[in-house]
Amino acid sequence: YRPSPYDSVFPGVEGHAAAIANMLNSEYIDRPLWLKASELLGVLVLGLICGRLVSGRGPVVQSLTILGVPTFLVFLAIWLFSFYGLWLKVVYLFLGVLMATVPTTLLEYVIEARKRAFIHDAFAHYLAPNVVNDLANHPELLHLGGEERELTAFFSDIADFSIFAEKLTPAELVRFLNKYLSAMSDIILARGGTIDKYEGDAIIAFFGAPLDMPDHAFQCTMAAIEQQQALIGLRKQWAEEGFPEVNIRIGLNSGPIVVGNMGTVERMDYTIMGDHVNLASRLEGVCKQYRVPVLISGGTFDIVKDKIAARFVDRVQVVGRSTQVDLYVPLGELDEVSEEQANMAAAYRQAWEKMSRRDFSEAAEVFGKLHADFPEDGPSGILLARTQVYMQSPPPDGWDGVYTMDRK
Repeated sequence: YRPSPYDSVFPGVEGHAAAIANMLNSEYIDRPLWLKASELLGVLVLGLICGRLVSGRGPVVQSLTILGVPTFLVFLAIWLFSFYGLWLKVVYLFLGVLMATVPTTLLEYVIEARKRAFIHDAFAHYLAPNVVNDLANHPELLHLGGEERELTAFFSDIADFSIFAEKLTPAELVRFLNKYLSAMSDIILARGGTIDKYEGDAIIAFFGAPLDMPDHAFQCTMAAIEQQQALIGLRKQWAEEGFPEVNIRIGLNSGPIVVGNMGTVERMDYTIMGDHVNLASRLEGVCKQYRVPVLISGGTFDIVKDKIAARFVDRVQVVGRSTQVDLYVPLGELDEVSEEQANMAAAYRQAWEKMSRRDFSEAAEVFGKLHADFPEDGPSGILLARTQVYMQSPPPDGWDGVYTMDRK
């Protein structure tokens, strides 16, 4: 008994009989010159084809290529041997396929891993975890460089922060800011927003990039409302810890905004810029003049008015902008607004319409009543005082109710 390619225990005499039969019948294993040349050509051609098949392809195609082509070669060799007596040396072909596919696949996995790590590190502190994972899995969704997209810009700031900061030691101020920024940022991230940067106590964010967000205006507005609601509980905690009362101002605006990696080759930031960004920043400052916590532009309100109730405040021309803008204070989702809020907003809008038509006495009467019923309401008191001034010094002919602001 002898081992053979067919069995580890094989009758040796059958090996001799097979050899004699092959010689008598002229049945030989053949390796003609053309077959040897075909093997060399096959190594080159299969290497190029398989390398192209796995380059830039998904794991399914890569796996089918790396496993499927060698399997096909095995069956081809068996067929040639069984029916034609040709001995195809598949080992060389295997090596050609593997040397072309395995390094290419591994290199792409390394590049992909680095790309995912870059995206994760770049956005982990500014985006919600699920958004970061989506970007890491689909990096093609992140368009590097600036591009114009429909977004909603978000600017927030702590009112009278310099006075507030003077009352705290540096350690207390850092501890407070960390807690404040964490609470506000969590709300932005939970709503799918992207945090652009922190500037002291200010938060700059945007909704709608890097991943598309059809309801960016709604999510951004709700984030602003939820931040104001969260402050109610935080003020109680801070009061117990000895911190002064905190109020924040938020400005939102929607429109075509340039977003992307801005800066230099050595230092880039994923940020936003454009006229609509500047307007959002202006609205945050305008909150102070009207004594309201949040202001959204008319452009943002037009997008969210089917979901969010908002109160019209004024039509103004802000500093640095030639076009007028309507100001609104978001009140909450439509089904959450009380009847009192809705009636007050309607009466205020009617009074503003009277004022814009130069019916100053009637407008002052309504504003006065609103101010008496809601003494803490800033816009009613401000428009009452403005209307009284107009009664003494009417605006020029052609005036349509637009108030030109003289400071940021």
